[in-house]
Amino acid sequence: MKRSTIIAVMAIVIVGLSFQASAGVDDQVEIVKWIQPPDMDNGFDLESQWDPTDCEPDIIKADDWMCPDGRPITDIHWWGSYRCNEPYEPEGFAILIYDDAVHAAGYPCPGNLLEDYYVAFGDAGETALPGVDSEGETVYEYSLYLPEDDWFHQDQGTYYWISIVAVAPNTGDPPIWGWHTGIVDPEEAEELDLAWAVTGLVDRTGVMPPTIPEGNPEEWAYMEGFDMAFALTTVPEPGTLALFGTAAVGLFAIRRKKK
Repeated sequence: MKRSTIIAVMAIVIVGLSFQASAGVDDQVEIVKWIQPPDMDNGFDLESQWDPTDCEPDIIKADDWMCPDGRPITDIHWWGSYRCNEPYEPEGFAILIYDDAVHAAGYPCPGNLLEDYYVAFGDAGETALPGVDSEGETVYEYSLYLPEDDWFHQDQGTYYWISIVAVAPNTGDPPIWGWHTGIVDPEEAEELDLAWAVTGLVDRTGVMPPTIPEGNPEEWAYMEGFDMAFALTTVPEPGTLALFGTAAVGLFAIRRKKK
């Protein structure tokens, strides 16, 4: 069954964060279009990693968002941790964006691959957050700042899916990097009618991007009760004032989940 159309899109409050861009732009501040901050009290990481040298299928995660306005995504931020606090340096991160589809079982899931990005580990700006999560693991923030030619343009009120995948180095048996779970606010779940995260197995082509075959939503399994931690930012429109915060952790999540 298709999701209901969101009419009052403009009623969504956009919370501002202060992010400093590193892609040749000094002191640039972006407005948050969408945020699901990491759950530091009850959250943990879920494996989302691709090892090009492994002969077994690898597990990745994806989560959805709804575009609250027509402005493009200029930057992507996400949070993750290393299983059992065994850090290593991934080769980088693949960020995959899909359109919205419906599984044969009736739940929403990623469909066709619309865009894929890659950022080397050294350029992702890994930064540790204060404290630890429910598993006693340090949580890290990462960012990808997109040049204008690579901005992801969206349609207002449309649903999209994002997958964040750590690309393991050629070390034989690296530790596990996991995408951290995000905060869920269920109060207005039916109002936005969004889906929970999904999990799937990547193909074994050994080439980038490490993606589920396009147009094959049946490969994704629903993970009821789970959200992933990420934020999507944009630049202010001319003449528009934005409200800016000072940190990602603890801010109110814009997204609402369907029970």
